[in-house]
Parts: sequence; C-alpha cells; structure tokens
Amino acid sequence: MITSSTFRFSLCTIACIFFLHVERSRGTYIPTNIDLTVRAADVAVAKSLAALDTVHSQLSSDLPALITAETKNDANWIVEHSLASALLKQGFEVMTDSTAAPSAAPRFTFRVADYSITGWSGLRGGEVKRRCHLTLVLRLIIGGELVWQNEADSVIRDKIPKNRLEVLQNVTYNFADLELEERSWGRFIEPAVVSSVLGTLVYLFFSSR
Repeated sequence: MITSSTFRFSLCTIACIFFLHVERSRGTYIPTNIDLTVRAADVAVAKSLAALDTVHSQLSSDLPALITAETKNDANWIVEHSLASALLKQGFEVMTDSTAAPSAAPRFTFRVADYSITGWSGLRGGEVKRRCHLTLVLRLIIGGELVWQNEADSVIRDKIPKNRLEVLQNVTYNFADLELEERSWGRFIEPAVVSSVLGTLVYLFFSSR
C-alpha cells in the first residue's frame, strides 16, 4: 500500500535525481548538503587516522576492529561509513555490531563533537557562501584500555547559487539543513547612524561651552 507520505517522498527523490542529472549534464554539478557532510567526515577521519601509526603495532590483524559511536548524533552514520571505509583501505576487517564482535577485538569509538552547515549571502548577487564544519573525536580501546585518541577538525567551503538552496536540502536528512545568514544594509547603516548621532552630541556639547 502506498501512503501519501511515501508518494511525496518518491516525488522528492525523483525530483532530486532529475536535478542532479540536469546539473551534471550542464557540467555544473553542485554538491548537496549531505555530499558536503560526507566530504567533511572523510577529511576529519583521514586527519585522525594519520596519527595512528604510533600504536599501529598493537593492532592485531587476526581480529576485526569494532566501530561504535560514543554519543547519539544525526551525522553518526556518515562518520561511521567514512571510518569503516578508511580502515578497510588500511587492511583492517571492520564490524559495527558490538554483540557479534569478539571480546578482545580493538574498538574504535568516535564522537561528533561539533557539526554545522552555515551560509552567508552578500548584499548583492545570487550566491551563498557555504561552510560545513565537523569536529571528530576518535579513540582506540584495546583490552578495555584507552591506548590512543585524537581530535580533528574539518572545514569545507564552497559557493552555491542562492536559488538552489532548497534543492540542495533533503527532507529525509533535515539535520543537514543550511542555516542561512542574510546580510542587509541595516547591518551597516545602523552603526553609521549611531556614530553620526554621537558625533553630533559631542559637537553640541563642546560648542555650547
């Protein structure tokens, strides 16, 4: 049975696929907010694992590495995928099911300490400066003891057309919605008015003496 919500989701999916096809065919493919988050996660994971050489000899190739999240975060599944892919490339066998993992298996635990997607639009023009920031804390536990940890920041920036903002969002993953700050002339006019009033008051004060 197809419900109205399923129908709407299907239409949204078809529309997104059509948009991506059109944009790619024009040679102007624009990453979605989820795409940007994946890039940020990949960079943060790569930075963290780059410092893993100090304890690499303690890792057993006979046991799979278990990946678990320390805290709940909507972006955990993206980081988990990036971490698993990176460890597989390094020759590790990985698991994400703690109930099936051997008790002696090394554990990579991670925490998304900070994550945001923000944007700023100028006073004129149709572009938005987009910024995705992700801070990842990664720990390695062997035999119940913490043997290594690292924290890495990742910032991905780009520019996107303002009229594409809604298309680049995703109703299913609204945690990746962009927070847009639109700058107006008022931001610049108000300080100028205040300065002018203060200057006039100071002038009147000294001229009346």
